[in-house]
Amino acid sequence: MKLLSIVSEAVRNIACGTARVPLLALLLTLTAGLAAGADVATVHALQNQTRAYIAGGGATRLLVAEDSVDRGRCEALNRYQSVQAAGALRQAEDLPLDALAGAGFPVYEVTAGFARLLDVEIAADGVWVAEPLADALGVEVGSTLATDGRDLRIAGIFEYPDDGRDARLGYSIVMPAEAGHVFDECWMRAWPQTTDDEGILRQSLTYDAGTGTEVSLTQLNRSMGSTFSGTAMFEARLTRWAPAVAAAAGLLIGFAAVRARRLEYASALHAGQSRGSMTSTAILEAVVWAPFGAVLAGAAIYLAAGMLAPKDIAWVPAATAPSLATAVGGALVGVLVGTLTVREANLFRLFKER
Repeated sequence: MKLLSIVSEAVRNIACGTARVPLLALLLTLTAGLAAGADVATVHALQNQTRAYIAGGGATRLLVAEDSVDRGRCEALNRYQSVQAAGALRQAEDLPLDALAGAGFPVYEVTAGFARLLDVEIAADGVWVAEPLADALGVEVGSTLATDGRDLRIAGIFEYPDDGRDARLGYSIVMPAEAGHVFDECWMRAWPQTTDDEGILRQSLTYDAGTGTEVSLTQLNRSMGSTFSGTAMFEARLTRWAPAVAAAAGLLIGFAAVRARRLEYASALHAGQSRGSMTSTAILEAVVWAPFGAVLAGAAIYLAAGMLAPKDIAWVPAATAPSLATAVGGALVGVLVGTLTVREANLFRLFKER
């Protein structure tokens, strides 16, 4: 048969329903969609665990060295690619609040980089207050705290839950430091974690910090574990085999699609159609229903992901592409293998078994 005749026959089969395009596309959508969707769900869960680890302080490390942390060197740690935020801290004198009969609250002076460490949104100049303390005082951004004959404007409120992290800032007032180059601590949030993190953090020490300087390295939230093996968990996830499962499902669907029409194909061979023409027609039909099913599966997964995490779905198409592509490839191979198993000699047996 000529190419035009092959294409014409495939189009007629699709148009009249013989090719069963809707059914086969739906089967591929369900199977490939489940495989790809399971992998997307697993990766999404790992991302959530990673975010929880970072937000909970697991990825934030502290270098404590009294009067031995250089302000500029600590802030400069941001130049490293893995460092998300870094800032220096030192404790100041407690601040009495007039509203609480002069009761004192701890005050910490910090450098500008500390705002990113606390994820605080700064509205204007002023102090930052931990959310638990702000709730207890009934204040919000823009309010003022009367203390020791002056008013402090609240420029930002930061979350600081009681989840196992260093509790010092939980009921504290954080004040941007306008002067001084020497601090007591350098905080650094680094992700992904590397074996060089401690060495990087030690670079915040002053030049004159001698061997006798007491230096300690700790973690903001030690309850979350010293490391998070997100990469290892990703590489070891069970759903990494989703492309292979999708390929196998596509192969079975393609093979079953041909086997369901083996009487038709055997009759075509008996009528003189070449095997090459028969195979080409079947593959052309599969080129319609297999990609159509894959597109439907991809769209369904993308929409579902958008409902669960509307701000973080840019990675979903790339994650689903391998499974959907192998499903289409498997379907085409299944059709090819199926047509090779059709025998003209089985025509009369198939006719009797119909």
